[in-house]
Amino acid sequence: MGLVILTWIRSNWKMAALLLTLMLAGLSGWKFRSLIAEQEINRLVIAKELEKNKALSELQSKCNEAKKITEEVTNDYEAELSSISTKLAAARSRLRIAENAKCVPIASAASVNNATAARNGLPRENGVLAESLLNMAAVCDQQTAKLKSCQSFVEKVYQLNGQ
Repeated sequence: MGLVILTWIRSNWKMAALLLTLMLAGLSGWKFRSLIAEQEINRLVIAKELEKNKALSELQSKCNEAKKITEEVTNDYEAELSSISTKLAAARSRLRIAENAKCVPIASAASVNNATAARNGLPRENGVLAESLLNMAAVCDQQTAKLKSCQSFVEKVYQLNGQ
């Protein structure tokens, strides 16, 4: 079979050269189209990567802003709690100086005999202990500070998200 092909090529060398040229042109055209397709694929991949990087960058930026908001709100909350503690300490100091301010007279005679309430430090013989009122006021102030911090955080996050 190989001998027949070689014989044909010798006798028809012009035709063989033409066929070989056409085959090479066809292969090179196919390769050229393949290269163009590969370049297009690479361009699309690069475009997708850039798009993904941009989205990731925006997400990272929002994350950093959210962290900043959290730090600000937390710092404000801690400062408020510190202020409450300072005010409570000052009030307790003034209370210790004023010996007459041990009880605030609000209890009725019926509540004097309530042993459970007396153990909790609220009603006493002459009323409610001033120390108990200070502690209750401090807890209320702390809860108010916590509520304000939560509200501030939610408001800032809404502003961050454009809502």
